[in-house]
Amino acid sequence: MNKRHQRVDDIDEAARKCGLAGIRVGFNLIFGYPGEEDRHRRETLRVMAKIGELRDNVFFSPNLFTPYPGIPIWPELRERGLEEPDSLADWARVHLGATNLPWLRGRELENLRRCMSYFQLDNRLSALRRRMQSRSIRLILGGIRKPLQWRLRHSFFEWPLELQLSLAGSGWWFAGLC
Repeated sequence: MNKRHQRVDDIDEAARKCGLAGIRVGFNLIFGYPGEEDRHRRETLRVMAKIGELRDNVFFSPNLFTPYPGIPIWPELRERGLEEPDSLADWARVHLGATNLPWLRGRELENLRRCMSYFQLDNRLSALRRRMQSRSIRLILGGIRKPLQWRLRHSFFEWPLELQLSLAGSGWWFAGLC
């Protein structure tokens, strides 16, 4: 998204320094931008998972690209099959935030949604871990996060057992630790 000035080393170093100062750092990730390929997402996931494993003060906020009215890439979006409303009244009926990206559908979109769910679950476990006074519970929560981080690092979202467990009873398996 035209952010060539951002470098992974700088992002990690900023997160490290903020951690030393006791500051939490949030990274907003936008997936599904036109021209993004699966290899781009995999690399982003690998790097972000690595940073998340190294830095306890980091959380991620993954989002799907939302084409807002008047953005500079509208001509490209039209070419990719996105229908532009014809009138202001039509624009008023557009549900911004809804996933309607013609270039991102089916299995690819489902994997991306699962990926985002894994980031969110890892964020919740990380926040819970930071709040715990007990070293034993922090170790257990750190262990529970390992498979999630492995999934993110390796872009493996088949058989989402952890997501199903977290949804069963609203995360009963770690809710009792609060």
